[in-house]
Amino acid sequence: MPRERSISVPTQKRDVPKNDHDQYVDAALAEEAAVAIEQLEDVVIDVQQTLAERPPQADPGETVSEVAKIVDSPKQRAAQGAAVRAVAKIERATRKRR
Repeated sequence: MPRERSISVPTQKRDVPKNDHDQYVDAALAEEAAVAIEQLEDVVIDVQQTLAERPPQADPGETVSEVAKIVDSPKQRAAQGAAVRAVAKIERATRKRR
């Protein structure tokens, strides 16, 4: 009767040398952070465009109100959330390596 052989499937961490795995994680985290930064930059551009479109004699209260709408928009909240998550992931990865 032939002997059965067990097949082991290596996990991703064992399959990739530690330094390479760290570089892979770093690249993924850097890309996620870059996307979050781009989203925040889009919000800043929206604010700058709103301010540039306002005539100099415009009511300051209306200008503040328009900027507040942008700052409190779902787009801004999503960008801020993405940035916070990216920073948290980077901090966790850094702590794990210590």
